[in-house]
Amino acid sequence: MLCADVFCSSIVDVVRDKNCALLQLLVQGRFSVPDAKRGLLLAAENGYTDCLDVLLQAGIKPELEDTSCGAALSAAASAGHDNVIVQLAAAVSRGCLNAQWCGSTALHKAVVNGRGSCVGALVDAGANVNAVNSAGDTPLIVAAKHCRQSLATMKCLIGAGCDLQRVDAERRTALHYACYRAVGAELLLSAGAQTNVQVNTT
Repeated sequence: MLCADVFCSSIVDVVRDKNCALLQLLVQGRFSVPDAKRGLLLAAENGYTDCLDVLLQAGIKPELEDTSCGAALSAAASAGHDNVIVQLAAAVSRGCLNAQWCGSTALHKAVVNGRGSCVGALVDAGANVNAVNSAGDTPLIVAAKHCRQSLATMKCLIGAGCDLQRVDAERRTALHYACYRAVGAELLLSAGAQTNVQVNTT
């Protein structure tokens, strides 16, 4: 009866139940790759590291053509699963690590959601600290715009060598937003942020 149970189960359902033993049996046979990728995304969203490990070891590639890698990394970053980020980052290429999903990289998602440990994990894995999202913002500018735990995040990004002078679509730097929100201005100035960047008023 075990075989019947195995072949009637979807990978998504098994991951949802966190049944790693059954998951290992499923991936040893023939399975649906789209189902496996959906299972990988579910594991990343929920921090199910054991299930994620089974899927990665089974050869489920998080960087296939549908940008599932970006989705998985972004989901983990948004939810604060730094251990999942470490697993995925070890399994993907640098390009995939910096892929955009819904207009933002995983690093942007971690910053905007105040996930400091995920920011650190992504930076350690080699994420591009100067990547620009669809709004034209670098992770540092996003951190300066959003006060939620932004000081530690800004320290991490500055320590990784991010560009302090980069401007957004309105020609504002992170320093402009830090001054406006009264968070991180001293940090940015001590790191060498310039005060003479003109804001675009047109």
